[in-house]
Amino acid sequence: MKRLINAGTCPIKLHKLCLVRRFIDDLFVPDIPDFSDFMYKDHNAFGGGIYPRDSCELNCTGFGESCNFLDLSISQNSLGLELDIFDKRLSDEFININIIRMPHISSNISDVAKYGVIASQFYRFYRLCSNKKTFINQLSNLILLLLKKGYSFKKLMKKVRTILQVERYVYGISAFSMYMIIAKKLSHQSGELRSPLRIR
Repeated sequence: MKRLINAGTCPIKLHKLCLVRRFIDDLFVPDIPDFSDFMYKDHNAFGGGIYPRDSCELNCTGFGESCNFLDLSISQNSLGLELDIFDKRLSDEFININIIRMPHISSNISDVAKYGVIASQFYRFYRLCSNKKTFINQLSNLILLLLKKGYSFKKLMKKVRTILQVERYVYGISAFSMYMIIAKKLSHQSGELRSPLRIR
């Protein structure tokens, strides 16, 4: 960044470059259509460039109003950026590959570990999803996946209730309302609707 400042790069461009995020070999570049001008170090690059051309080649894998970065699906709307969960294993390139996403209920690991995935993924979804709808969809899809693998609906929903008794409010709505939304979404597919969450 210091080199770009010394090269007289436009302050607006510098501000936008501060929003760029990199993780190992993945790069997220928001709102910089001419980022290619910054990419490589050479005499013709705007602002002096960033990456050595001889040792690094960048390929654009997504461009436009939406893209995937790590485990995020990022889209832009009138209110800003909207975040959802992205699972590369569900993309078309892996459609013919049998990928085990969650252990079967008969697998040789403890029930605590098996059902504990609800808590870990609940907080992952809550941290990454930008709105209630995407959060509910992700959590419901996870529960449905576990049901297909033989998990108990009663135990899964008990885990959800336990978490909601701690959180109490999720995306601005009460824990009771959130539990009922999730339970109703699942009820017609699981065939069961358990008793509502008791708030104490």
